[in-house]
Amino acid sequence: MQRSLPRLDTRPQFATEGMVAGVDIGGTNQTVALARLDGEVVATQRRQLRPGGAAQDVMGNVLEMIDASLAEVGHTPGRPGADKLLRVGVGFGGPVDIKNGTIVTSHHVPGWEGYPLRATLEQHLDAPTVIDNDANAAALGEAIFGAGRGHRNILYVNVGTGIGAGVILNGRLYHGQHGMAGEIGHVTVLPEGPLCPCGKRGCLEALASGRAIERRAQVAAGAEPEAAGRLRALAGGEVGQIGGRHVFRAAAEGDALALQLAEETACYLGLALGNAANILDLSIIVVGGGVGESGEVLFTPLRAALRAHLLPSIPSPEVVPAALGYDAGIAGALALALDGL
Repeated sequence: MQRSLPRLDTRPQFATEGMVAGVDIGGTNQTVALARLDGEVVATQRRQLRPGGAAQDVMGNVLEMIDASLAEVGHTPGRPGADKLLRVGVGFGGPVDIKNGTIVTSHHVPGWEGYPLRATLEQHLDAPTVIDNDANAAALGEAIFGAGRGHRNILYVNVGTGIGAGVILNGRLYHGQHGMAGEIGHVTVLPEGPLCPCGKRGCLEALASGRAIERRAQVAAGAEPEAAGRLRALAGGEVGQIGGRHVFRAAAEGDALALQLAEETACYLGLALGNAANILDLSIIVVGGGVGESGEVLFTPLRAALRAHLLPSIPSPEVVPAALGYDAGIAGALALALDGL
């Protein structure tokens, strides 16, 4: 990641010096960063989980990277001053029990069920630790460091392999009664539509995620082989290799079938985001993930679709691409650590 994030406008209220640590735990990659209280990143490390690895292997990576990063900046445990570790923030790629500081499960790596992640880190580092899921962390990261700076009512939507979201209301992360707020990927946008991995039908994720776009494109290319010439060419001639990135690239070139698929995707997303804006009265919606990097070929019809589902009396929120890209996860973890200091 970059050596520094955009500087914060103000330092945290109750701490004047010290550092925070951010930990981003994904299914494959783990990243650790140390930052000053103004957002300056002073050390960062990234590793990958070895094939066949489990939760304990991930934690081994994480603890080794934290120790190496602290040693890099000359940290001495218990010593006050600029190198004192004040707090640790963790964004985890899966559902977490925020209250108890444990992992509910991981869909990618075995051994995480019930894992006491907060207690493990606090015991190792002697610093208070806060954990959250990666979508919430990324939402806070975009709010503090990214496209949401200056806004207090934000919806961050990650449109990638799946669709997740984080909600910030009045400047604070909103978790809901059971810690499940933000599951916009499982809002129904097409009753009796395709089966979603969650078991429901017609969810936004089943129609507008990266995997759903891929599936819809392959079906369309099989049904209309002549119209799918550009998509097949971008995929090396194989219908089964057509992916979402090919759809948006071909759409940007003006390909008719790809434009249709992009428009359909924008309509599904616009329906869900418009309804969210009606409920939450947002000032900005930030769209991240791989699909969120598709450019105006997605965002122009998406904004129009969102407006079509808004109450006429509600001003349309800004709809913008995320600013942090791949660094959203670790920026979000640092934001979790900084939030509330």
